[in-house]
Amino acid sequence: ELSILNRSGIFRLLSVLAFFSGMSTSGDQTLLLYYAEDRLNFNDQDIAILFILIGIIGILVQGVLIKPLTDCFGEKSVVILAFIAGAVQNTLYAYADSKKLIYIAVVVSSFTGMSFPTVSAIKANNAEEMEQGRIQGALYALCSLANAVGPAILRTAYQQTKNTANPGFFFLVATGF
Repeated sequence: ELSILNRSGIFRLLSVLAFFSGMSTSGDQTLLLYYAEDRLNFNDQDIAILFILIGIIGILVQGVLIKPLTDCFGEKSVVILAFIAGAVQNTLYAYADSKKLIYIAVVVSSFTGMSFPTVSAIKANNAEEMEQGRIQGALYALCSLANAVGPAILRTAYQQTKNTANPGFFFLVATGF
């Protein structure tokens, strides 16, 4: 059933984008708390603030902003914006030397969350009505694989960089630098 993702050039490109976006996002989500607690002395209150920011900004971006952005700039531009936000987010994580920078990066990360629904919409718009279930199922299967692989790769990168001058360098692995 995954073969539907290889049907055309646009489907292959979108599948690769969805995969790497999922890898990066799941790796970030898994390791950010450990990193923030270990390197920036986050306590329970700081983590609560982090989750509140993730929730509120995520609702605003997904529930309010994504539709007007897509209508105004188009799906392709929204995907590009989401990937730029992901690169900025991981760069901020990598060089964060304060809690404030982590909070700013988390706000930026909410814009990264626009990538999957937008890629999903592009694929749905380019598939026949009878293929909608297959295409969405295959895309979710691909993202599930990415969610498993991402944390493992970033954990390995973290192990290699944790005792260096810049232990946050492993976040740059997620951006492709």
